[in-house]
Amino acid sequence: MVNALFGADLLPTGALPLTSVATVVTAGGPIEARVHFRDGRDLPISLDQVAGLVSEQGNPGNVKHVDQVMIVAPSRFLPDETEVVDTPGTGSIHVANSDESSRARGLMDVAVLMVAADPPVSAAEIALMVEAAQTASRTVVLINKADLVSTSDLPAIRSFTERALNRAIGKPTPIFVTSLRTGDGLAAFADWLAGQLRRHGSSDAVDSTARALRRAADVVLDELSIEDRLLRDEADRTAGAVRELNDVLGRAWRSAMAATDALRGEALRLRRRLDADHDKQAAWALARARHRLDEAGDPRESPEQDAERRRSRMISDVREQAAAWFDDMAAQLAGALQASGDEAIARLRDDLAAARRTSRELLGLELTEPAQPARTDLPRLPFLEMLPASDWQELISVAVLRHLPASIRRSRLRRALDSWAETALNQPLGRSRSALQAWLESSTRLIEHDLTAVWEEQMAALERATAAVQRLGEQTKPERTNELEKLAGRAAIIRNLMTQLETLPRNDDPTP
Repeated sequence: MVNALFGADLLPTGALPLTSVATVVTAGGPIEARVHFRDGRDLPISLDQVAGLVSEQGNPGNVKHVDQVMIVAPSRFLPDETEVVDTPGTGSIHVANSDESSRARGLMDVAVLMVAADPPVSAAEIALMVEAAQTASRTVVLINKADLVSTSDLPAIRSFTERALNRAIGKPTPIFVTSLRTGDGLAAFADWLAGQLRRHGSSDAVDSTARALRRAADVVLDELSIEDRLLRDEADRTAGAVRELNDVLGRAWRSAMAATDALRGEALRLRRRLDADHDKQAAWALARARHRLDEAGDPRESPEQDAERRRSRMISDVREQAAAWFDDMAAQLAGALQASGDEAIARLRDDLAAARRTSRELLGLELTEPAQPARTDLPRLPFLEMLPASDWQELISVAVLRHLPASIRRSRLRRALDSWAETALNQPLGRSRSALQAWLESSTRLIEHDLTAVWEEQMAALERATAAVQRLGEQTKPERTNELEKLAGRAAIIRNLMTQLETLPRNDDPTP
């Protein structure tokens, strides 16, 4: 999409999880690129170097510690200085990619969600759009790859997507159907986007910035209030309160560890169940294959024709079995892991809410209630691809067989098929198991990551405030007074900033 908007191959594209770092492409010109690292370094780069810095293949999990890659390029669609942010996908097996995407979404004014025409929009994608709408002033959906489905199916796909998003977001969401490969639908989307930016760009930027800052400010103000409350007490009372708060944090952290341990235990149980069921399926497949060998043959067939027919039936049998088993086992694993993850997050949420209530009572403060965590939407189940079976004829010497009598050839071919079935017939089932094992592992990591995010959301202010007061240690009264003045100053700056954002004029003129 970014390459289409700018009319040039600026960013790498591909079918696999690709982007590992957010990339900002600014409308302007001439074309130039820079990379900013998290340690503060800022270097010019060529377009040929972009993929090695922003792609999962060139920079897996952002091991190069890139903060952002910035490109400037002309666009015939977008007003100059429009910044288009290409984020990593979410729900990826690469948790770091989802983290990077979340970090970038907090700064967006207009959120464009790209989904494929087939399969239709998923629960995870809807949850992503709901999250983006909490900060972005405007949201729009692009249904891409329209060229890969029947034209007659497109209205139903669009209608399904529209209904699902409107229910979740609570307001109509513009939807465009495109094929970026062929260019169909791009102009309509680009015209809409450019028009929105010209008419509402300034007000959208103010609104989305205010929302993002408000979410961050709530946590910071809570932290400052807790520090202020603790520092106003006498030193011995402060030390006692800090000890009690640390006890609360310790119990909350043990709850988080218990939730994680319970999740890992369920994942291990599911892995054992998967492996045991695979072994049963493999034994059944082999038994059915040997039954094929015992079936009466057609006397009109040559031994080679008879063996090839039996081999084809064996392959067809086991592929059907593997596909059915994969679908059934995938549904069982997804259901059990989703339920376990929901339970772990709900239990942790309740434990942390109780910890916050205890903290409020200890401090005598009203703290901001954090947003309730949404359920973890597991990654899409993998696609099961059946590769060609290995050539069983490698196990015998066909040249020698052709010089033997038919009865001997038939007997030897049967023995060769039996030996071949021992290993070759388990390949489709083995691939099914491997795909589900990888999905189970990545899904478990994703839920663990979300458990940590719940902890940080609920307890961040309390944890940082108590740690800050502990660092101050024993202070004299003047030192405490000085620290309190600093805290009051920081809080006043934040509140003043929020007031200014609320009272800024909204400019909806056509002027950019």
